[in-house]
Parts: sequence; structure tokens; C-alpha cells
Amino acid sequence: MNPKTTEEDILSSIEGFSRAVEGEAPLLSEVKLAQGIKEVKEEAQRIEALKEQGKTIRISTGFNFLDQYLNKGFKPGQLIVLAARPSVGKTAVMLQMAKTAALSDNPVLLFSLEMTCHELCERLLFSTGKVSPYKMADGEVEWQTFMEAENELSPLPIYINDFSRSLDEIVSRMTRAVKQGRCKIAFIDYLGLIQDTLNPGYNKLYQIIAKITGDLKAVAKRLGIPIVLLCQLNRDQAREKRAPELFDLRDSGSIEQDADVVIMLEPRYEEGRIFAWLRKNRNGKRDLAFVLVPNKTYSAFEEGLPVHELRTPCSISESGNDDSSD
Repeated sequence: MNPKTTEEDILSSIEGFSRAVEGEAPLLSEVKLAQGIKEVKEEAQRIEALKEQGKTIRISTGFNFLDQYLNKGFKPGQLIVLAARPSVGKTAVMLQMAKTAALSDNPVLLFSLEMTCHELCERLLFSTGKVSPYKMADGEVEWQTFMEAENELSPLPIYINDFSRSLDEIVSRMTRAVKQGRCKIAFIDYLGLIQDTLNPGYNKLYQIIAKITGDLKAVAKRLGIPIVLLCQLNRDQAREKRAPELFDLRDSGSIEQDADVVIMLEPRYEEGRIFAWLRKNRNGKRDLAFVLVPNKTYSAFEEGLPVHELRTPCSISESGNDDSSD
């Protein structure tokens, strides 16, 4: 009715309007056990059929260690948290995961609330090892190798959104992309910059964070896609020079509660590498870590040995399961 209303205004209000009209769980009823088992059987049959075609229902993380302990990768409906202190490499790890997913013909929707689309595209070009950021900045681009990198990346189904800021606009864009077949996995960089405009009464940060993570988990289940959410760790972990733990997740314990998987990055600058810790895994082992070795531009990583094979003093339990699983 308002002629000044933009498309972005409409999109950002869709999710909240639907909840207000329909309620949180419209037309849902309890599921009988027999029906639930039937659905599990149908999924197993679907996985079997996909395997015969050389495909899988899960999406590879791009790292063999994680794929092994996450049962072949990220599963539809999961909320995955990738956490680190600023400038450790979580955006670069995210881009490597996104590129791996796209290489397997899984459309990727990437929400960047911190970096521009231009910056992310530069990082992806640098990750190929064929484009030098130093030569590009100096105006000495080697166009032959640039075109090789361009031809390698351009066909990938990666869609970048660097303008959405509110939770509802992100969810609305994500919902539309899934319906249009342009999203099988979504990445959000990062949690601390998401605006929750529907709940102005939430004046405490932990309440806002809890609302956002709870909603994203519900959206992942409803849309049937994994959502990878980047977030920051508090300063204690860096100050105390120790491996990150779940209680280091910044601003709210709800992040730990709502996430199915939590991956934390620990920099070892003196060693020129990063330890990637699997701190939560709702359906398997946790408190495991492996080594990531960055390239010269810190835009891609080679996977090294599991940390326990390096005989580090870090405490690792390979037998533990997530106590929050129920």
C-alpha cells in the first residue's frame, strides 16, 4: 500500500509476517513412530540411490578429517558453527568449504555481512594459487593465469549476498533461493553483525543472540539445508594461550546449545599453521583436532595430521560423545 516500500522492505518482513499470521508451527501434528521409521527408511533408500549415481545427500566439508567424523560431511537441517578470534582465518576456511560444495554441484548461498562481494571474489581468485595479490595491487597482473583462475571459478554455483543485514531478510532470501534451486547449503559471515529487527524488546545481547541462533536452527530444519554460521570467540582463549573450548563462544551459551556441530580454529602462528578443533558433534565423536597449513596468501589450506598424532600437550579425548545429544 505504501508506494515508498522497496523490495528489500517486503522481503525482510515476510518471515515475521508469516509467523504472526500462522504461528510458529502451523498445521503440524505429532508423528507416529511407524511413520517416522518409514521416513528414515525412505531417506536410506534415497541415499542408496544417490550413491549409485556417485552422489551423496551430505555435503563434503573439503577436509577429510571432518568428513570422517561428521559421517561424510554436513547433513541437511544442521546448524554448523565455525568460530575463531578475528583474523585467524575463518572466512578463508568458509570459502574453501563453499568452493568444495559448489564443485560437487551443490548451489551455495553466501551471506557476507563484513566483506564485500568484490573482496570475497578476490580471495577466491587468490585461493587458486594462480593470482597474486601483490602483483594485482602493483598493477602487474599475469592475465594468462588470471584467466585460468577465472575459468576455474566462474562455472561454480556460488551466489554472494553482501547487502542483507537483518535476520528476517537473510531468512527470506535463503527461503526464496532454496525454492528456486539456488541453495543447497548457506554460509553466514558472521553472527555478531546480524540485526534482529523483529524483537526490539530484547535489550540484552545474549537474548538477541539466542533468538538468532534458535531461528537459524529452525530454518535449517524447515528448508532441509545445512547452515554454516561464523562467529567470534571471546578474548580469554587468546589471553590464556590455550585451545578454544565451547565456553569461549562469545556472548551466549545458546550458540553451543543450538548448534549441531561446532568447529573452532586455534592459531599457531609460530608454527605457521592452525589447529581446527571439532568441539561439538551431535552425532559422533568430539574434542578432536587436525592441522591446517595456509598457503602464502592465507586464502586456502592444506590438511595436515590429526593433532593427537603430533603428540602435542593439548588434551584430546577421542572417545567422548556430546552430552547435549538427546
